[in-house]
Amino acid sequence: MLCEEKVLRKDERAAWAFLKRTLLFLSPFFLFFLVFELALWRAGDALPSRHAFQRQIASKDEVLYGRDFLSQQFNIYKLTAIRELRPEILVLGSSRVMQIRSLLFGPFSFYNAGGMLQNACDLQEYARLVLKKDLPSPRVLIVGIDPWWLNEGYGSDTSWLNQEDEAYSFVAHVEALRRAIREKRLGALLRGLFLPKKSPYWGYEAIGSLAIHKDNGFRRDGSRQYSPEILLDYMKDPKFVDREDPPVIERIRSHWGKFALPQRFDHSRAGAIIQSLEQLRDLGTEIWIFLPPFSTESGQALDTIPAYSMWWSTYKHGFAHAFRSRGFHVVAAFSPRDYGLDDRYMIDGFHPSEVFMAHVVARIVEIAPETSPLSKLDINFLRGIAESAATPLSFDVPERIRDKLRPRIAKPAERLHSEPHSPDTAFPISEQMNLEKRRKP
Repeated sequence: MLCEEKVLRKDERAAWAFLKRTLLFLSPFFLFFLVFELALWRAGDALPSRHAFQRQIASKDEVLYGRDFLSQQFNIYKLTAIRELRPEILVLGSSRVMQIRSLLFGPFSFYNAGGMLQNACDLQEYARLVLKKDLPSPRVLIVGIDPWWLNEGYGSDTSWLNQEDEAYSFVAHVEALRRAIREKRLGALLRGLFLPKKSPYWGYEAIGSLAIHKDNGFRRDGSRQYSPEILLDYMKDPKFVDREDPPVIERIRSHWGKFALPQRFDHSRAGAIIQSLEQLRDLGTEIWIFLPPFSTESGQALDTIPAYSMWWSTYKHGFAHAFRSRGFHVVAAFSPRDYGLDDRYMIDGFHPSEVFMAHVVARIVEIAPETSPLSKLDINFLRGIAESAATPLSFDVPERIRDKLRPRIAKPAERLHSEPHSPDTAFPISEQMNLEKRRKP
């Protein structure tokens, strides 16, 4: 028995010695991962979406939020904002509605939840949460509906609104490390431990690597700020560029992604969308249906390619008519030309710019019934913002580059029925926001 105890103690000592050597061997890796995690946290990529939103609303100034190494998870971030802000006017949809901004709605509380909905199931889940009173019901709801939501083969039958934040996932953090190494961005991330967290062009407080390095992310009102680098490119060569990769027109012609064949109109999904919006309307919410635009070439391709024409035509005409026949307000913007604009007002083949969306909001106000809260907005103010924009892509350009590049700032695309405005007459966002007092009472 004594011999057995001695052997056992010897084995225990050997096991502890092995464990110590293993920990000593692994300690550099643990230390490296710890430093990486500190860098992620410092940048804001590891900050949970809910906490990022809380930091935004706690600040007096604009705070830009754009994670890079972890998923941005619009669902969690924007659901948090809706619950906290309880906006009177709410925008829902995919990334194609993200350019609608709060400065267009003056006296009303506003939030842009663009990106929160990816398919018809997400809209159904949103309606369910409102009906359960898990989400507040807005006075006005502007909903962007994409045509691929109504394709039999697109999307899933589950909603992503109930996902957990990747900030709490160990696997997601490991994948972030692998990505940083693979893309050779680890050094820049680690250097961020010692650099100020300011966006490079606008100088906003920035949360997340995308906001810090590219000035790309969500503003406090939920709208998306694209990197000002696209403004620099436009100033050098003022023409339309499809910045999607691959370009939207190539996706259409090659039947790729959202445009994969077969394209068959799903009437059951259309019915589910209509039913969800009718339920929300029954709660007293005024609902506007927005059908977002494509660039001219992309729209023409959808019109003429036989594999798409029936599905696309049903969306443009039959689906829109189904809403109108049920008393919904429908605002279609299938092409920039519908608003007297050209493709320079498109960020890419299917994302309109904030200036384009200002024209759309002006159209909504123009046709809004007197009983609508939107009828209280000053349409001349909205038109002034849109027509005096510094470029077709943005109301203003960063002060840091404005003086140096002013001679190269192109005029907004010529309106079909009016004279173009010179950028010299454009007034910056700060002045536009001060002018909100001009709105009707």
